[in-house]
Amino acid sequence: MTGALAPLGARVGLVATGTFDDPTGIGTYTRQLSMRLPGRIGDFACVRDEKDDSPEFLTGTLVLPRSMRLGAIRRIAAPFYMAWKGFDLLHFPSEPDLYLLKSGRAKVVVTIHGLASIRLPAELHEKLPRRAQIKYRHLLEASDHIVTVSESSKRDVMEVYGVPSDKITVVYNGIDEVFNQDPESLPKIDSGDRPYLLSVCALLAKKNVRAIVLTLAALKERGLPHRLVHIGPPGPAQDSIEAEVRRFNLRKDVEFKGYVPKDELAAYYRSADALLFPSFHEGFGIPIVEAMASGCPVVTSTAFSMPEISGDAALLVDPYNVESLISVTHRLLTNRSLREEMVELGRLRSKRFSWNRCADETVAVYRAVLK
Repeated sequence: MTGALAPLGARVGLVATGTFDDPTGIGTYTRQLSMRLPGRIGDFACVRDEKDDSPEFLTGTLVLPRSMRLGAIRRIAAPFYMAWKGFDLLHFPSEPDLYLLKSGRAKVVVTIHGLASIRLPAELHEKLPRRAQIKYRHLLEASDHIVTVSESSKRDVMEVYGVPSDKITVVYNGIDEVFNQDPESLPKIDSGDRPYLLSVCALLAKKNVRAIVLTLAALKERGLPHRLVHIGPPGPAQDSIEAEVRRFNLRKDVEFKGYVPKDELAAYYRSADALLFPSFHEGFGIPIVEAMASGCPVVTSTAFSMPEISGDAALLVDPYNVESLISVTHRLLTNRSLREEMVELGRLRSKRFSWNRCADETVAVYRAVLK
């Protein structure tokens, strides 16, 4: 399906000013596309605020003038600057940076990853103000096409913003190739005499890490030897989660690693007894697929996109029911045949998701919009 847009005479810009350095899945999505689109498009530019020496900048980078890096000025001046640069299509990897609409001749494509700020209660995610919802509805109506990373997110966009189905295309995320290598032939983490459970996410309330800590405490009471390793950037929920760790006297049982390189993360997946990912909301949930590809069984949530992405290759729990997470995790850790079944199903399931496929299908969206 791979092809170049050059025959269409198209100049395409990926507007990564607000997402390229994001440590979450949105940033991963932006960086992966920025590496793969140049080989599929004749005239491509990744639009950035800053330029650095990373490999993503070896091909096609457009750095906005310093005067356009402030929000208010950007929204006024950047549309004219983009029009002057002669883009045929601009792709915004996330809707908050959607500051250019119908500027010059450029078509506009925007990716919406999820609507947690609308779908979740305020205690789990900061609510999007009503005024902002009205603004986004206008921006999405004015866009030429919308990409979502799951059918779940597509349904939400249709319901919340009234966007018709034929204006939305689902393009699944992928995972880095480091996770697709044979888990049996690669290095693992030396966990000593204590096996561990793995948590991979930012420390946000919606990620439900508190439930994982409560699960660990319950498993210890049942005599299991496991500890918990958490990998991911800090966030607003960190203090409350660490308070739970102290309350249950788990300071020697929980390790917060912060960010680790991809090859090290893959090793942690390969060595873990399970990934616990009981999130309240995900637009996709990249760690689910990373773990499955790495031979790590997954316990995840029944909410939003997670059943769609995991299929029959993960154990599902109600994220609002901690007892369910405790029970299912205990069953997985004490049932060897179940664990082996989940590992095999996960490896098969993970093959459905790749960044090359994501790039190919994204270019197909561009082609349709530019007809």
